[in-house]
Amino acid sequence: MPVYDFVNTQTGEEWEATMSYDDMKQLTADGSVKIVYKQVNFVHAAGSDGGGKVPDHFKEVMSKIADANPNSPLAEKYGSKSIKDIKTRDAVTKA
Repeated sequence: MPVYDFVNTQTGEEWEATMSYDDMKQLTADGSVKIVYKQVNFVHAAGSDGGGKVPDHFKEVMSKIADANPNSPLAEKYGSKSIKDIKTRDAVTKA
């Protein structure tokens, strides 16, 4: 069963209760009790950017996009790293 957070609009009292959806609807029907919506905390693996390992084929696609757009932030992350490309990017950034 879901857990709901409630507030009594007349007294300001807040509490948490486990009940069915139908019971929650009955409790909040008259308007003196309302549901309080709180922030949901999502937990993910430490040190990750919200996901797991990026597949190799995804890196290939990003590399192709970066090569087509050489002056983009995407090119800095996924673009080719040859000496010529790095010096060209440095010159463009400096200018």
